[in-house]
Amino acid sequence: MTKKSSVETEARRETSDEGWRQPSADHDNVDGAQHPRSVSRFVIGALAKGGNTVLQRLTCGVFLILGACGGPFNEETVEGMRKLTGHFRSTKDGIVDFKLKVDKEETAFLMTVTTDAPNYGYTDYLQGPKKAELLDAAEEWNSPKMRTSAPFPADVMTLNWPITGEDEFEKGKFHIDVGIVDHSDSMVKRGPCKIEILLKEDSDLEEGTLKATIFYAGSVDGDANIATATQAAVERWRTLYEPAGIEVEVEYDSWDEDRFDPPGMGTEEQYENLSASTTDRTVNIIIAPSIQLWDEIYGIAGDIPGPLVSSSRSAVLLSVEVSAGPDGYFNAMEERLFGETIAHETAHFLGLFHPVETTWDTWDALEDTPGCTTESECLIEMGDHLMFPFPLCGPQTCEPQTVITDSQIEVLNRYVGVD
Repeated sequence: MTKKSSVETEARRETSDEGWRQPSADHDNVDGAQHPRSVSRFVIGALAKGGNTVLQRLTCGVFLILGACGGPFNEETVEGMRKLTGHFRSTKDGIVDFKLKVDKEETAFLMTVTTDAPNYGYTDYLQGPKKAELLDAAEEWNSPKMRTSAPFPADVMTLNWPITGEDEFEKGKFHIDVGIVDHSDSMVKRGPCKIEILLKEDSDLEEGTLKATIFYAGSVDGDANIATATQAAVERWRTLYEPAGIEVEVEYDSWDEDRFDPPGMGTEEQYENLSASTTDRTVNIIIAPSIQLWDEIYGIAGDIPGPLVSSSRSAVLLSVEVSAGPDGYFNAMEERLFGETIAHETAHFLGLFHPVETTWDTWDALEDTPGCTTESECLIEMGDHLMFPFPLCGPQTCEPQTVITDSQIEVLNRYVGVD
């Protein structure tokens, strides 16, 4: 099949930068060129820094134990996980500083920080029990390799730790600094935020179960062709995740509203209400007639990684209009591609970035994904990868994209929602 050249589609927004997937031209006759599936927070984070107020602040030594105002955490057990919830205000330097005690049996945590407009939160600094520096926002901003979206400001920010099998995780106290900034990217004194942390106990990080609820939104509910296509797509998704040792358990539900904007772009309350209807172990997947505002994309994930607690980013959103093509009816190839889209976008939600972005100069931070630097080179080396930034489609069909590397498998299994 002749592969068309790709073009970069930038999403220049201030508060939302989730993974997204857009069709190639030959599949749905869009724009005459292939488009990237997702835009990483690297682009948005760089834009959000503006005059580098945050970066300057970090490099001037705010990594001190300053102590947070408010708190402490309330603790409960949810779906077999320990859950901590606290409300805090930042110090005069714009930092919420706390220590997280991890028990011996616990193997990963998922932290979600929620702020109210016009403020945003980000993971400023993470230190392990042995005082090792594990994550430094300033270093992440200046790196062309993406590990997590957590160091980049957002209204709902999520960090899953550990990310890979090489990351330190053991019993003891983790020191965490959360930064609060405003719309001008200045540190916010006494900025309020809500912090929720889920900790899992997982004796085997090489396999696990992922629970998902698929919501048929509005007019999609009750459509027999869509239901049949979705079931076929779920089987494809299960097959793709088998090499990762992940068993996918799916429940089905419906949602009254038709309209869903991309997460963080206008229908926040709807996402919050939908995600509140499921448990903190569930990844929510919405099958909608279309994705408002971005009506030419296959799907979009709430974040990389995404939050399990109820929030405006706690879902993966998929478009029937784009996935089924102009005739609105799923054929066998479109069902397969629909399954690959679900697997791709959900993998973003579990923490995977594209192995390379379509600028060909930004990569994930994993050692076993090739470091190609041109489109032609990347198509040859990674065109068959599940997380490649766009599908490879000709006039009649799209090539299968199935490869998941060992390091990608490590990331997927360390996500707190895989247990």
